[in-house]
Amino acid sequence: MKKKPYEQKMYKEKKKKNKIRMRFDFNRKGVIFFAVAAFIICAVSIIGTDMGWIDQGGVVSSLKRNSADAPVTYGKVLSQDETTENGKQVCTLKVKIQAKRTKDQTVEQNYYNIIQFVKNNPDKYDEIHYEGVAENSGGEEVKAVTFDVSKELIQSIQDGTVEARDIPKKAENLYILYTLTDEAETTADSETAETTSESESTSEAES
Repeated sequence: MKKKPYEQKMYKEKKKKNKIRMRFDFNRKGVIFFAVAAFIICAVSIIGTDMGWIDQGGVVSSLKRNSADAPVTYGKVLSQDETTENGKQVCTLKVKIQAKRTKDQTVEQNYYNIIQFVKNNPDKYDEIHYEGVAENSGGEEVKAVTFDVSKELIQSIQDGTVEARDIPKKAENLYILYTLTDEAETTADSETAETTSESESTSEAES
């Protein structure tokens, strides 16, 4: 049965509206999909960088956080030598670390390492010599951060009265690789300024 003119017109208008609605729904879903995808990518990038999944350069490649029951929070224990000195149980702990997003984070991970190591080895040592080592750009192993932990500091860590941020002030014989400190940048700027000054003085003398 042939449709009447007004019925044909209504049918065409309804069909057109359905097409517009389908196109709008498709576009809306597309926008939502890309928005969600972009959010996930950004979140993974930020979290991954912070946790060390994404390489940011530095002393060596990146590193993710270890589990709570691991010997140390970051890196890998290369050696754990135990000796007895003057009746004291002494441990020399050597850990291979990797660069974090900033120099401060690269250094601070060593403090978290000693906190976790002490808590996982309660009342075992009277003194700990910590060595955080890394590979430089030439592939050579260098000492990045080293320090000594006394019996008193070990006890404070076990009691929970000392946190990672307190280690630099509480530990003894703290050493930080020159390139991991702000002094390196300050000195580099000073050397550049001195070189520029010398060049200017030479130019003026020649004139």
